Amino acid sequence: MSTRSTELSSNYSSSNSVGSRRNSSVRIDRELVRSGWLFKQANVMYVKKTWKRRYFVLIKRTNLATGEYWASLQYYKGNNFGKLRGEMHLQDGMLSVRFLEPDETKRPFCFEVAGEDFSFVCSGSNDDDASAWVCLLQSLSGGGSSTMPPSAVLAGTAATSSILQSADSSGTTRVRTTTIDARSIRIVAELRRVLHTSKSPEAVKFKNFLNAFDCRSSSSLRQFREFHAMLTESIVKDHGTRILTALKGPGNDNNGASSVDKKSTLLPISLDILQAAVSRHVEEVLFLPMQDKINTFLRRVYHEDEASINRKVRWLQGKDQMYFNIPLHQVSWKEWRKASRILAQIAMVHLPAAKYDVLTSTIKEIQSTYAEEHDTLTELESLETDDIIPIFTYVLSNSGLENLISLKTLLTELNGSWAVGKSPDDEKSLNILVHAVDFISNVSIPAVLEDIFKDQITLSIDGDWRRVLEFEAEPTYRYGAIVEHISPHGYSAVGTIITRGCFSQTVLM
Repeated sequence: MSTRSTELSSNYSSSNSVGSRRNSSVRIDRELVRSGWLFKQANVMYVKKTWKRRYFVLIKRTNLATGEYWASLQYYKGNNFGKLRGEMHLQDGMLSVRFLEPDETKRPFCFEVAGEDFSFVCSGSNDDDASAWVCLLQSLSGGGSSTMPPSAVLAGTAATSSILQSADSSGTTRVRTTTIDARSIRIVAELRRVLHTSKSPEAVKFKNFLNAFDCRSSSSLRQFREFHAMLTESIVKDHGTRILTALKGPGNDNNGASSVDKKSTLLPISLDILQAAVSRHVEEVLFLPMQDKINTFLRRVYHEDEASINRKVRWLQGKDQMYFNIPLHQVSWKEWRKASRILAQIAMVHLPAAKYDVLTSTIKEIQSTYAEEHDTLTELESLETDDIIPIFTYVLSNSGLENLISLKTLLTELNGSWAVGKSPDDEKSLNILVHAVDFISNVSIPAVLEDIFKDQITLSIDGDWRRVLEFEAEPTYRYGAIVEHISPHGYSAVGTIITRGCFSQTVLM
């Protein structure tokens, strides 16, 4: 069972950069999300990997005043706690939570929680146990989870939602109810059994496809999409009724998964919802093993085009909203910065479906910002698609994302929504992205500035930089500057690397 307690904390600080709350007392809700025995693999290098039984605890703390939360995974030698043996903060940097195949660890029911510096490789008691840990960890993680709960249609796209909320303000505040429908965990466990049992027909098809898949073929992405659709339909047809029946039965408490939403358990799950959940899981098990190969294929095919569009993105970052044909009455005085921060999170998730979730959330944020700044109160006053396209293009250009052609290809060809013949928004978000990328591709950088974006250098100057260079504002570029004068001392310091007229997009002082 989950437990809760409230802590009265003065000047509480957390290592996940949430900072100190100085000169005030805050009430902290401490929630024991899940606890139990797991086997943990020793991570000492050059030593035979041994497994030791350890007691793991997943804790979530929430600031009751702000809703901000942070979570950690701890383990002890015994269930009487005692000395803390290890801890991982789930909001520290990039975090990946994923299932591991038996051939990776020589042990069933394994999963990995990997941070930037170290990782936990653990083994549960069965599929239900491992699935519960993975889903709850993904829902609470604030970094770039490699996966998200495949039944995210029930759980509210937990991992992706966590990442989007982390971009809400300064990138440090996470305000979200980590609600997981218990049936989501049950679906994950059932799908794990279907696709990871050696005698399962679906598992055999899945393994054979992975072994035969060749990313060097021009039709490889189409083959991936078609196999994804076929496998999804096969699982729903042969196992859908059984899974839906199992969801109605007892056993959904999942050992104290406190984030279970009791109200949502009353809502029925249709076959269509189950199909979307299956599609998410199939995409995960297919895409992750081949992710590096697919990315290598895209880089090889679009290398020259990506280099060109990346230069154009950097060029557009200096343009104001009017350049993108945004009408004056729709211009944002906040420059759509929140939408740009959300869109940037596409680089932090890996699955095409997760990337599409970020895309749709960005467009919703554009609508929200417009309504907030222009006092629109009804849906009739919301932006039309033709209005959103230039705004989204501006947001995309200022998001810091690169390799946009590969992104467009990935979402167009591999998104599971299209593979099963369904789209959450009738492909509206995808069409907006396609128009935006096409606009950027067709931009022409003035010839006099074309070379600016081909070669980039970083120059560090100790002391007074004005002894070396003098800048003047570049008239056609908003944040840029050109070198107006180089002192004799500057010539001796930088030689011919920088000359008069060289362009600098940013100058840090």
